[in-house]
Amino acid sequence: MLKACYETARNKDASTWIKSSDSPIAFQELAGNLYFSNNSMGVWVYRPSLVVEKNKQLKVSSDYEWSDPDGESSVITPVVFSTGLNPEHFEYITKNDLPTVPAMCAHGPVLVYAEGNTLYYSDDFLPNNINAKNLDIIPVTSDITAVASNGQQIFIFSKNETWALQTTIGGGKISGGVLTQLSNEVGCISAQSITSIGNTPVWLSDNGVYAISGQFSIAELSEDIREYWRGGISDPYSHYTTQSGLTGLSNTQPTSFSRDSEKPFISYNEKYKELYCSFKEKTWVMSEGWFIWDYSTAYDSTPIVKASEFIQGHSLLSLHGETYMVGLNPPAVYDDTSTVASAVDVTSLAYSIHELGRGGGTDNSISGENKSIVEGRMRSIGLSSIDDTSYHLELYEINEAGEYVYLIQGVPPNQAAATAPAHWIIKVGFDTTNWEPVVTVPGGVLLDYQLPHERIASKSGYIRADRVDEVTNVQSGTGGAFLIEYDNAAFPQNLNLKQKNPLIYIKFIPTSTNLGTNTMGFYQDAGWFGSNYIEESIGVPRTAETFAWEQSYRPDLPNNTTGNPVEYVMKGTTLESDTGLQMRTRGLYSSITSHGKASLAASSYPFGLYNAAFGSDKRLFDAQVIDGDNQVVEVSDKTSIRTRTQDSAGGMTYKTFGNTYYGDPADATVGNLLIDDEQIDTIAFSTSTRGESITTMVFGFIRDKAEVIKIHSINMAYKVVGATRRRGR
Repeated sequence: MLKACYETARNKDASTWIKSSDSPIAFQELAGNLYFSNNSMGVWVYRPSLVVEKNKQLKVSSDYEWSDPDGESSVITPVVFSTGLNPEHFEYITKNDLPTVPAMCAHGPVLVYAEGNTLYYSDDFLPNNINAKNLDIIPVTSDITAVASNGQQIFIFSKNETWALQTTIGGGKISGGVLTQLSNEVGCISAQSITSIGNTPVWLSDNGVYAISGQFSIAELSEDIREYWRGGISDPYSHYTTQSGLTGLSNTQPTSFSRDSEKPFISYNEKYKELYCSFKEKTWVMSEGWFIWDYSTAYDSTPIVKASEFIQGHSLLSLHGETYMVGLNPPAVYDDTSTVASAVDVTSLAYSIHELGRGGGTDNSISGENKSIVEGRMRSIGLSSIDDTSYHLELYEINEAGEYVYLIQGVPPNQAAATAPAHWIIKVGFDTTNWEPVVTVPGGVLLDYQLPHERIASKSGYIRADRVDEVTNVQSGTGGAFLIEYDNAAFPQNLNLKQKNPLIYIKFIPTSTNLGTNTMGFYQDAGWFGSNYIEESIGVPRTAETFAWEQSYRPDLPNNTTGNPVEYVMKGTTLESDTGLQMRTRGLYSSITSHGKASLAASSYPFGLYNAAFGSDKRLFDAQVIDGDNQVVEVSDKTSIRTRTQDSAGGMTYKTFGNTYYGDPADATVGNLLIDDEQIDTIAFSTSTRGESITTMVFGFIRDKAEVIKIHSINMAYKVVGATRRRGR
């Protein structure tokens, strides 16, 4: 009988995992279900469901006969191509005929599959039924990479070609339409490199971003950034800092040059009317022009520039006006500070999801943002069982007091003549350096325990629930083990065979010295046979194997101890003369909205929220500052707001928290508030640079969650000062 992976048990292995590949995946929604496929795994369907349990692991502590009766949820299942509604009239495609599907799209009620050079059309709203004669062969020179529909036509893409197919929509056989080639130079990279704006397909090719224009033509959307595909582009700020001697070679260097990657991703946000083209390192955004998002930072204090990448392999996804970035976090190693035998370091390859417009980033603006949850593991901690007898220590919850509540369950001996157990005992050691059991009074020895409702009637039989010395079993407030014993011949407990029966709840808390562990340090020594058993009948003990859940503990970091700045840079078009005339800048005038600069810890970093650099004769990027004098002029850490209010002494102050109040700071009843609209200021950079060409760059770092800057416009003032003059002979 076929078993699900999660039906794996201690005595049965049913795990057969499907390994993923890096092949692009095609997604398509039809009739409320989401279909996805690529060229290796076939076609699958996701049926929207509410998933209550977040994590799932294989059960290795329970026998198959009495393990939890669950397997994989049926929300994700393979699409098995099979015989349709009219087998007496039509032959249908099977899985063997169409094992892989690298691209698909919905065309009305029909799901269109592409494989090789062929399109396959499903029956209406029956994606697993394909009439064997309902297909079209497209004369592409290479395999089809993507397909799309605008409701009237199906657009077919290979790596270097674009085709349009006019066909009917639904109602049976739709193959045999009118095929037109739109381009033999522009194609689509993959199924994840195409999206739609309304009913208009937009896609990424090997040489830019394109869209369908009209019925039988295509338009290039990326003409302004065409150089990115042809030769690559340089990052103005990264290039400037490395060339200016603001970095050290011992540090990871910022990426100063980039070009398109092999597997880009494209999406569109209809709320912001923005198109996102995600590449390996950056995202190009089209929104009234093109700009670029970079997910690394060059900010560091010593030396000044050090590249750090907080998100890797990112992709932007948009739906119903919401945009999310899904990325891989850099590998993180969670060291286990415990010295017990079960200590283990855990390497995390986690992903993260960031919502556009939510704000904050990884800057501790959300309580518990740095609190890491490392998934634990179930393991056998010692003795071998007799007749299936076993104990199970399973984490029940982490309560509001931060206590780790464990439920101890027991499986009685599996004997035909066994009676209800009247006596059982369990003893387990733990890591005393990092964990301690919760007791009834501080420094006490009696465990603060609770009983499941089915054990309350037999409460009198719980004769011991103590913290004990691990060697002598004597009660001890510093002991390294707990010991629980039930003994009541007059009131045996009815424990079901081949099932885990709840016995008692106990609690643990991390000690003050616990800096982070991945284990509770549970163990049992080989000599503890007499302290771990369940009686088969009165006076006949059966040794119990004990399984324990090893829970990790990662304390939350204090606020503002970590975080990466949000960086921005804008470089203007180089101003130059075709006739050899020289120009001199008179400064920049910008209209901006800002909250000012936050008070930060001392740092040697010279740049702040608002900075500018001016270069003449193309010196801004092509030479180091130390190579010449007056080649580059910097204005660093410019104040981004102007004084707007006058204090009682007649001095002008900034209209920010701590300077301007509504109410009385000394009187809590009237408050200490700043209530006002955000101010818009004109900020001037008064500086002078002369040359035949002038380049300007504005950049900055938002290093605190309260900082904001909105740049509405920037204008440069300049003056023509004459032609170049030579001196001497």
